[in-house]
Amino acid sequence: MMTTLFRFALALYPAAYRRERGAEMTAVFEQTTAGAGRPAAAREVLDLAAYGLRLRTGLTFGGLPGRVLGAAAPLVLGLLAGVTLLNLLVDVDYSVLSRPLGYAVTGCSVLLLVAGLAGRWTVTRLAAGLTAAGVVLLFGLHASALMLGLRWALVSLVWLTLAPVLSAMLLWLVPADLRPRASWRQAGLVAAGLALSVALHLSRYLYSFGHTGRGTLLVLLLLSVLLVAAGRGAVRTAAVALAVLPYVLQEATFDIVKVATGANGPAAAVGLMCAVSGLAYALLTRRGKRAVTG
Repeated sequence: MMTTLFRFALALYPAAYRRERGAEMTAVFEQTTAGAGRPAAAREVLDLAAYGLRLRTGLTFGGLPGRVLGAAAPLVLGLLAGVTLLNLLVDVDYSVLSRPLGYAVTGCSVLLLVAGLAGRWTVTRLAAGLTAAGVVLLFGLHASALMLGLRWALVSLVWLTLAPVLSAMLLWLVPADLRPRASWRQAGLVAAGLALSVALHLSRYLYSFGHTGRGTLLVLLLLSVLLVAAGRGAVRTAAVALAVLPYVLQEATFDIVKVATGANGPAAAVGLMCAVSGLAYALLTRRGKRAVTG
């Protein structure tokens, strides 16, 4: 059983990596799991599979996606804490939401901010996960109580919780070697994330749902900026776009649903996805060739 799982984990690694180190990895796995129980062997397989996925996606110290994510981490942290605190302390009506749960999520957001500034990434990731889970539970209970029907209840839940969930996932995916340490630079970037959270919070009052397609276009433009900047090696610009993208995507939820369910929605969605995917492939391939040639 474990041998089959190990082969599956090994298959997640790039082919060149398997050819170069596959035999060594197999020998090390057999040596480290010899006489070990199933739980220990399973943990080893999970660790191998996780690192294989990181290599596949470039979420490593040397990979471009990993470097962008590492640069974006302080901004993501500041945005997640700031937007959550603003929503809970300014916008939330506790006459229809659970006050104790709201206070608990507020506490998790403050813990996230303090741990992030201190460079305590174990606590930071835990606080980010608890913050996102608390927001989903808080607004999920509210959405279920509105009796909107399953479809619109789910859309409303996405509109209220997508950004914190995606932001927490981004913080969990930051490569260990690229997690920011406590420093004045780190504090400044977190403060910039907090400032961005205020700007995004205020922009919600300026957003109009009357123009179908505008939110979707904004998401695609921001995604294009992210891909172009990453393809050209502008890591800081790509990091800012990545940090802001979850919040723009969340605000555009209803607009995206309208566009996707319109008469030409599926065809337009496929065309736009192909265009963005083609842009990403062309830019990243071009950068890869540059790295190889010199």
